[in-house]
Amino acid sequence: MRLGQKNRRTLGAIAAVGAMIASALVAVSGPALAHVPHDDIGGVAMSPAYATDQTAIAIVRNRLMRTTDGGTSWDELVTGLHGKDFESIAFDPFDAQRLVVGAKGAGLVYRSTDGGDSFAASSTGLTLTSVTDLAWSPATADLVVAAGAPF
Repeated sequence: MRLGQKNRRTLGAIAAVGAMIASALVAVSGPALAHVPHDDIGGVAMSPAYATDQTAIAIVRNRLMRTTDGGTSWDELVTGLHGKDFESIAFDPFDAQRLVVGAKGAGLVYRSTDGGDSFAASSTGLTLTSVTDLAWSPATADLVVAAGAPF
């Protein structure tokens, strides 16, 4: 059976995602530890350049935390963020410096263009009370899809 160009690209994308997940799983050299039962993890997103920048963002106890050393140390991200009820995280697949974070309450979405050092509200036009999921389009850096509960 011959695969068409579109199918080869789809299989290539699936293989790339699988390789990224496998490399992320292998990147942890020891057991993953949390301060049980206190550190509930609400979400995790890895930088699209994780193999070189070792950056991941996690929602831990409703706080936004970032590691830039593969999980050895974590810093809380606060600049430009109002509230601490975060629900979702998504990195721009084309630019590791760009990410969005969704939160509860009035459908808040925050955008960062500096890898999480600072954020700005970016919720214009949303009619959600809670942004439970975010996805950045793999086809264009200009489209982020938000899902959640309506007002």
